[in-house]
Order: sequence, then structure tokens, then C-alpha cells
Amino acid sequence: MNPTRRSFLKGVLAAAGVGIGAPIAYLEIRNLHNGTALLPGESAHPSGEASPAAAPASGSALPSAQASAKPQPRSLVVIQLAGGNDGLATVLPYADPVLKDNRPTLTFTDEQLLKLDGNVALHPNMKALKGLWDQHKVAIVQGVGYPDPNRSHFASMDIWQSATPGKPSDTGWLGRYLDAAELPADNPFNAASVGGSIPQSLKGKNATVAALQDVRNFTFKTDPRFPQDHADVMGAFAQLYQHGPAGASYYGVVERAESTAASAANDLKDAATRYQSSVTYPQTPLGRSLADVAQLLAGGFGTRVFHVATGGFDTHSGEKNAHDRLMTDLSDSITAFYNDLNAHGLSQNVVMMTWSEFGRRVKENGSSGTDHGTAAPLFVVGDAVNGGLVGDQPSLSKLDGNGDLVFGIDFRAVYNTILSKWLGMDGQEVLGGKFELLPLLKG
Repeated sequence: MNPTRRSFLKGVLAAAGVGIGAPIAYLEIRNLHNGTALLPGESAHPSGEASPAAAPASGSALPSAQASAKPQPRSLVVIQLAGGNDGLATVLPYADPVLKDNRPTLTFTDEQLLKLDGNVALHPNMKALKGLWDQHKVAIVQGVGYPDPNRSHFASMDIWQSATPGKPSDTGWLGRYLDAAELPADNPFNAASVGGSIPQSLKGKNATVAALQDVRNFTFKTDPRFPQDHADVMGAFAQLYQHGPAGASYYGVVERAESTAASAANDLKDAATRYQSSVTYPQTPLGRSLADVAQLLAGGFGTRVFHVATGGFDTHSGEKNAHDRLMTDLSDSITAFYNDLNAHGLSQNVVMMTWSEFGRRVKENGSSGTDHGTAAPLFVVGDAVNGGLVGDQPSLSKLDGNGDLVFGIDFRAVYNTILSKWLGMDGQEVLGGKFELLPLLKG
């Protein structure tokens, strides 16, 4: 007897306690078209209705990511430091006495600092990243910001992710890149947000983006009490979604969602089985997310852009101990990730970039913390990077009308350089304006 949806759901899923559809929930595969969710291989009518385009035959699976994706030589890994990282406690202008005068509890002795030159130094806990700096694999872009800065977390995050200050946008700068890059339409892993939901920066009109909570545990789960039934349950699940109600035009979307999720789960399981690493990552959300990114890169999924996020940077009170831990995590996680890629022969094809929605104010507050500021440094890391300082450290005494640092480099210049020199895309097309090219990358 063919299983019915009612008997299948009551007899299997209800007993399982965890849904068999979990990978669909955890793998948000979206082609965003004016807010309408489309699946790979679909186009949209002018009315906004989804319509299949070259859809697989009923019952057939989409090609696996590894089989369908063309090899992509370069990838970008974007690391978000959510909350507003204190740039003056990350890359410290130690030679300027104004720093210590304004931050009595948030500075270090000269002996503790990891000096980069006669003016600036890394936070003492960033010894691992300093090692990459010494190998000329780290560029530090100083004084990054934008005109008329906004000190609201949400507004400034939106500005950084859309790259359209003063102009609301439903797409992000990386989503627009993905739309224009003509990547394989049947590859669900053209871009991936690892460890969280899809950020604004990855949202485009047609971009295919995967949101993966945990690569190691990405699987269809059936009732753990009856592991011997897993194959039969999966077969029944596939059968249910191969034969939709007669005349239901939407059912092709449902079928392709199931097929894509099943194919992706199998591909990730195979990649996890093959992946071996001798590198020890920090057991933190950032460390685990970057370990997942390394696994996806080693699996050859053809992913061009990855996004990971780590939080805790909104340090209004008791900053020192919290920020010390954050700097250790950031430094050790980035370095472990680089070492892992290098061991797998992948480091020459990957560039990392950090960003945060704003920096902090020069003067510490009465709670031994710092409040929302403006300009701050960011890191660009990789074999292809021209190691060194880019731009000037903003003056600590010549501040703007609100008493904050004056930015020197527009963040869109960093994006333009990455797009044009690394991802092979016309930055002006994506950003909608002309911005300088920075000396961040070799060649």
C-alpha cells in the first residue's frame, strides 16, 4: 500500500520527536525575487508568480552540488563582528598619549602590546594573528567608515550590508554580486551563511544562498528509537513529494525543495566523511563556524561567498575582560582557519574580511566601557593579501562634531577592491558608484 501523508506523519514523524524535514528548515535555499521564495532553476513571471524553468522531471533529484558546480578558483569569507567592535582596543595607536588619557582602564603597557610599527599595535591577545601579520598575510585597513555615520546598530548594519547609505535597499552588496556573477543555477551552495540565518548582505533578486546552522549535524533525522527504519522512512518521504495533487501548479516548488534539501544533505554527509583536519579550532561559535566553512571548501562545493557572524562586541560596561576574550577568539579562530586551509592546499584561493557596524568612542564611559562611535579598522587575511597597514589611523584629538573619530576610508572602497580584484566583478556595477581601489591584494 502506498503511504498516505496522514499515516506517514502520524506514524513516523510524530513518533520521531524531531522532524524529518529538519534540513529544509536549516538549509534556507532561496532565490529572492521581490520577496518571493524561488528554488534553483526557477524564474518569475512579471506578476511575481514562480514558474519552473528547466525543472527536473518528477521524481528526479537535482544534480548534486559537487557534480553540478563548476570549479570556482576564489572564495571570500566575510566575518561579522556584531555589536560594534572597539577598534581602538583592537589596533591601538599606542604612541598617541591621548589614548591613555581617555582610556585609563582600557589600555596596556608598551611591553604587553604587539607592536606593528612605531605608532600602532595589536591587542596583546592577538598573538596568533600577529604570526600571520609577520608572514605578510594580514592587511589592516585603518579608519574605515562612511559619511554621516549612524550610531544605531540596526541602521548601521543595514548600511554596511546594503552598501547604499541613505538609500533603503532590499538587496545586499554580496547578493547583487551573486545576481550578476552568473554562477550555476543548480548549485545550492553558491553562497552560504554558516551558523546563522541569511544576512542582508547576501540577499539578492535571484541569488541562491544556503543557511547552514551546523554542517556536522546537517541530516534528515528519523526516529532515533528505530534506526533500522531510516532507509524505508526516507524512501517514503521521497515518494510522498514525487506525486503532488493533480493540477496543483505550486507542487513543483515543493518537490524541488525536497529534492534540493535531500541532495544537499547527502553531499554534506559525504564531505564530512572525507574531511580530515589536524588543526584544533577554538570551541566557540566563531571557531565552529569557520571549521564548517573549511569543511565546505574542502568538499569542493564551488561556494564563492561565505558569511559567519560572532557577537558580544557591544561593550558599554566592563569592557576589558570581555573584549580580551573576544580578541583571543577572533585571532585564534582566523589563524586556525588559515592553517586548516593551508594544510588542505586551499589558502591561496580564499580571502577573509572582517567588518563591524561601527567602532567605539575615544573616551571610555563611567562604566569602564565605551559607547557607540564611528570609524574603526578591519582585517583582510589570506595568501593573496598585500600584508601591511592601509590608510592612516584617525586622529584622536581632531574629532567630528560629536566627539568621534573622522573616517578616512569609505567601507565601499574595501568592497570595490574585493569585488574588482578578487571576485572578478565590476565593483561599480554592484555598488552603484565609483570608489577607489585599495592596495589590499597582490597582482
